[in-house]
Amino acid sequence: MKVFLAKRSYPLWVMYGLLFVFVLMMGCTSTGGKKVPRAVPLTDILWQWIETVDQESGVRTTVAYPENYTIVFGTDGTFRGKADCNLIGGRYVNTEGFKITPDSSTMAYCGENSLDQKYLEGLGLARAGGLDGSGHLTLESARSGIRMLFRNGGVAP
Repeated sequence: MKVFLAKRSYPLWVMYGLLFVFVLMMGCTSTGGKKVPRAVPLTDILWQWIETVDQESGVRTTVAYPENYTIVFGTDGTFRGKADCNLIGGRYVNTEGFKITPDSSTMAYCGENSLDQKYLEGLGLARAGGLDGSGHLTLESARSGIRMLFRNGGVAP
């Protein structure tokens, strides 16, 4: 290429154009067939649990007070939220699947009609998740067929 460029003078815009094409092509190189994990954009949003569907039995649980069952994913891999009358927290990973690991919770008794235990169990079983076509967050378990649906409650406080 050195000889090619030495024999002929090219306008500067041609040289920059060639450089641009070269850089653009480098961005299109293969990763050897390996999938590169991509983070799902879920952070700093107050997600409110609205229902769970047991896909094996077809049983649907609708949450009467979604504002009492929340989760907020931080950019640092931690989450915080509410399970009815209890505050919860822990860690999550959302690349190559979705895994939530609750590791802290207040332990108040929220009453007979509370869904706090079902909520915490569903979060702990999550192995896949992401946004559906309507902007809701869906979390799914790997083996138990549980699918949790969350609505966007706005920017997290």
